[in-house]
Amino acid sequence: MQLIGGYDPEKENVYKAIAEYFDHPEMTFIEKKDGMDIYLCRLHSYLLNEHRFLIAMCSSSSPSSPSFPKIPLKDLKWKNFQVRKLEDYEKYLSLRPHSYVPKISSSFSRQKVEAVNSSRVYTEYDTGIPSLILHLLHVRNSFYEYSMTGDFARAIETFQAIFTWKEEEVMESDNTGITIFPTFSSSNNFSNSSSNNFSNNFSNKSSNVATTTALTSLEKRGT
Repeated sequence: MQLIGGYDPEKENVYKAIAEYFDHPEMTFIEKKDGMDIYLCRLHSYLLNEHRFLIAMCSSSSPSSPSFPKIPLKDLKWKNFQVRKLEDYEKYLSLRPHSYVPKISSSFSRQKVEAVNSSRVYTEYDTGIPSLILHLLHVRNSFYEYSMTGDFARAIETFQAIFTWKEEEVMESDNTGITIFPTFSSSNNFSNSSSNNFSNNFSNKSSNVATTTALTSLEKRGT
């Protein structure tokens, strides 16, 4: 099988660990946008009003559709990987849902993360893995929705998680409802007075909370 997106031995452990965490899902090509091929997998959910997805974005090697419309996640060398609830889910309901059992005891799941930056849109975390950053999207337009420390498993299971390699180019959201984060500064903007308020644990959000979608619209609405 051809590997889509190129080969980087320093990233292979991350690609492999995420694929194993989700029990090796198959990803379906959805569209080509701004030089990126976007693949998606619908996750099974016991909650009828929650629609959860895996989204992988890879550099596009040609202007045409990829040769492999369906491909295992482990073979996608993504630039941006998202575990998301989507509002604009109807057009993806034809995808067969994928079930998995969270690997909460694996070394990858227990990998510690620490908050380094926060806004009303997202909290950014240092993952302890070179070049890999994690953002958790906010759903309440608040600065302090998540704890300052946690681990990969609890972050992933919020279904508001975005992993990005630091060197990737800045991109913005579009009307697909899929947020593509730019590379944010890692400067810490937490003050001593705010740290006591930053106490909410990673948790699955209430099903009636709308999923954050467009970064640009939130920034304009923001604050």
